[in-house]
Amino acid sequence: MDLGLKGRRAMVTGGSRGIGRAMVDLLLEEGAKVATCARSDSGLAALREAVPAGAELHATALDVTDAAAVRAWFGQATEWLGGLDILISNVGVGSRGEGEERWTTGLEGDLLQHVRLVELSLPKLFESDAASITFINSEANVMVNLPRRSEAYGVFKAGLVNYAAQLALRNAKRGVRVNNVSPSATLTAGGNWEREKAANSQLYLNAIQMSDFGRLGTAEEIARTAVFLASPASSWTTNVNVRVDGGTVKTPNY
Repeated sequence: MDLGLKGRRAMVTGGSRGIGRAMVDLLLEEGAKVATCARSDSGLAALREAVPAGAELHATALDVTDAAAVRAWFGQATEWLGGLDILISNVGVGSRGEGEERWTTGLEGDLLQHVRLVELSLPKLFESDAASITFINSEANVMVNLPRRSEAYGVFKAGLVNYAAQLALRNAKRGVRVNNVSPSATLTAGGNWEREKAANSQLYLNAIQMSDFGRLGTAEEIARTAVFLASPASSWTTNVNVRVDGGTVKTPNY
């Protein structure tokens, strides 16, 4: 299937590793022009070295919770791209600290940074004939049996689903589609779940038992769904929260 991505201008946050890296690789493979960022330049250096001949990539180190830095990066990236067709807001910072601090860091890292990027992107997306916004979310957005340390995380991920739904309704007539992709535990090179697997931890064993397939997902499996959903090939899809979780969440998905 031709996803209609050749020559399209895509922005992906957190593109140096894991699901973000897999999405960048796939977009480049499909002929899109891609701007990405990550907190550390070391991962981006590896990404730059692996870019196929002829592919177009703009990769910059960035802390997405730094509002001024995000505005500056967005301006530079969209100038390089020549506009914007696809925004994939992928970074999830997670809650840190204890008590109220956990909520304040989670608000910034798991909700506000997405909102900030969307507000910057919408004027550019209104100029596109195939505009889409895709949030890489989490299965935590529908789960209530979360550990206490993930309490705030689950709330902000659920809030992101509602925010996307509002955006989808408000901007449909301007041609902008808005969707969520919600993975379960995903095995990525150098990621937390790879370390848990190596340790054969109870957390890892519990995670694979929750999946109907008895394994964790891969970054590539998540990326294929996200890139399709963001692409012109999925032009009649908006306001959905697609679970890519191997059956981990045991409820109907209406």
